[in-house]
Amino acid sequence: MWVVVCYDIPDDRRRLRAARVCLGFGVRVQRSVFEAELTGGQLRRLRGRLERVVNREEDSVRIYKLCSGCIRQTEVLCGPGVVEAERVLIF
Repeated sequence: MWVVVCYDIPDDRRRLRAARVCLGFGVRVQRSVFEAELTGGQLRRLRGRLERVVNREEDSVRIYKLCSGCIRQTEVLCGPGVVEAERVLIF
């Protein structure tokens, strides 16, 4: 499944750690926005790793699950286009 992960984390250290976690699963498309194509197991691992990094009282993390039709309808006004599945690196 396609996912978009975005966050608003005020603490520099936690934000860097969250970015490193997300980079292990997908591609950065903006400073705090990542896209990836993941299996259910990979999504569970991503969520678990992020939960160990963030502070639930101060941080905001969202994971949007997108269907293939949603991906095709995604509009990119500028910046990098929607990541092609073969370009996603999953560790």
